[in-house]
Amino acid sequence: QAESEFLRSLGFSYRDMKKLGLDWPRVHVDCDYFSPPFYDDLMDIAVSVERVGRTSFTLAFHVTIAGVQVSKGRITVV
Repeated sequence: QAESEFLRSLGFSYRDMKKLGLDWPRVHVDCDYFSPPFYDDLMDIAVSVERVGRTSFTLAFHVTIAGVQVSKGRITVV
């Protein structure tokens, strides 16, 4: 959901992309967990562009709960 909202903030939506026949397969996903979230924890997820290549880009995710980082991850999209 954070990825979708990030792209929406840039003026893109998956629905519109699908109508154009575009799709962005994920070719790599990784995540490091520092502490477990619990049910009903409100998470803040910061999404940023880590790298832009010629045929792919990488998004970085930093997840915090009450100001404490609980995980970080990356998704590489082609």
